[in-house]
Amino acid sequence: MNAKINKSRRIIRLKHIIKVTYFSTVFEEGRYHRYNFTVQLMIGLNSSMREIATKVIELSLGKMPNWLEKVHENQPISIYLSDRTSKEKLAMPYGIGYDLENDGNIKFLNEHECEPLTYDWTYKRIIELREAGYISGDVNHIIVETPDGLGGPGDLDLGILINGIFSFIGILANVEGGLQLKDRLVSFANYRKMVKDFKNNGLHSLKQIRLLLETNKAWKLKKIMQALSVKRNIAIAILRKLGYTSKNGVWRFDDTSIEALELRKQWLEQEKEEEKKISKLIIESFGK
Repeated sequence: MNAKINKSRRIIRLKHIIKVTYFSTVFEEGRYHRYNFTVQLMIGLNSSMREIATKVIELSLGKMPNWLEKVHENQPISIYLSDRTSKEKLAMPYGIGYDLENDGNIKFLNEHECEPLTYDWTYKRIIELREAGYISGDVNHIIVETPDGLGGPGDLDLGILINGIFSFIGILANVEGGLQLKDRLVSFANYRKMVKDFKNNGLHSLKQIRLLLETNKAWKLKKIMQALSVKRNIAIAILRKLGYTSKNGVWRFDDTSIEALELRKQWLEQEKEEEKKISKLIIESFGK
């Protein structure tokens, strides 16, 4: 009898009751209107978030204004957690931009190929990303949207963009005749491996790094090393360049520090230059 009860309890613990809200933005009477449809579901840890999102969108059809008539198999769907700030939402219209590798490193999803909009996570993976501090919000309330007009060609030369990251943080320098390493702790063999790891993990922009770090107010160095798959000196260079300082083994951004604010300003300005470079690469890819 007790064995049956314990087994039943174990099954119950594998189920989670969550809310899912679908937001639809419709242009009516000369302006945009935002509608929402919320349902409560009981799901398992291995439930497909894309299937859940699709189900909720289909349930909403006919019950509120929507520009969709049906949900297609490859329908772009943005999935994220509630309680995201407006600033973060505007910065990441593709929803959750990460997954986890088996070794705990982050896999950055390719927004230029709209990968986050067709990606599928289990609910367990969403919880793991939240517990690791890589995404923010409430895992018990999932937000779903169907964005329109996002994306572009994905065949970009990521090596050029990654070189730009390492040049900006002071690891690499452009000199006559090619590139030169400035950090004596980094060999060319190590550098080539870092570029390869960045490519494999989908990391190619300063914006990706900043948005990741902004999900938490405080970071342990080892966590950044693992997330970005970089060695200690590279992680420190990135954190310092973004205005973070270490105290008692914890790295934080001090928004009262003039130096930190200036470093953040320089980083954001470099992001703009990076976006111009990406736009140029996209235009060039149309001609291929």
